[in-house]
Amino acid sequence: MVLLSGKSGRPSAGLTWQTNNNCHLLWRASEKLISVENVQITPHGPSLALSDLRDPARVAEVEAQAREVFLQLRANTDLARLMFEGYPHLRKASRSSLS
Repeated sequence: MVLLSGKSGRPSAGLTWQTNNNCHLLWRASEKLISVENVQITPHGPSLALSDLRDPARVAEVEAQAREVFLQLRANTDLARLMFEGYPHLRKASRSSLS
């Protein structure tokens, strides 16, 4: 479960796997095993500052917020799969298809 939160350059930058460097880095670090649906990009999602790590209550608060956002997004994905069964689904594009 990964939630990429915060701005990434321009307002529209980093909103897809192809435009968010963190997605590619996480995928490579996972030895290409992490699935697309387990990485959610939320530019306006909850954030955690390094100084917050000293406060267990703050860490718990942000974790709860992140889980809520992640699970709502995942529930929407799962529901869409049921509603549109048989239709083509999102696939991670190869780098060569982006040029």
